[in-house]
Amino acid sequence: MDYRFDPEQDYVVVDIETTGAWSSGDRITEIGAVKVRNHQVVDEWHSLVNPQRPIPAKIVELTGITNQMVRDAPVFHEIADSFMAFMGDGIFVGHKRELRLRLSVVRV
Repeated sequence: MDYRFDPEQDYVVVDIETTGAWSSGDRITEIGAVKVRNHQVVDEWHSLVNPQRPIPAKIVELTGITNQMVRDAPVFHEIADSFMAFMGDGIFVGHKRELRLRLSVVRV
């Protein structure tokens, strides 16, 4: 396999905020992503997400995302297609992605 850097390959760096750290009951509150090609940011995508449950005070303090901010935001399934279109053929790059990917898949 050839592991050399391809300057034309898109990498999509994703940050997801959630209502907590336990995938069994927590939900996504925000998704932000940047598309990087040849070490340059070429596009950005962002959405708040209505978690359909209260955000704990500790998480509000940590993220700055309040219940009021997400009250009228779309639920995840309403933005999933838009996010996947943004991802395109890009390589997903994320922090703690195993936990948070499970959240996005399980709680659509």
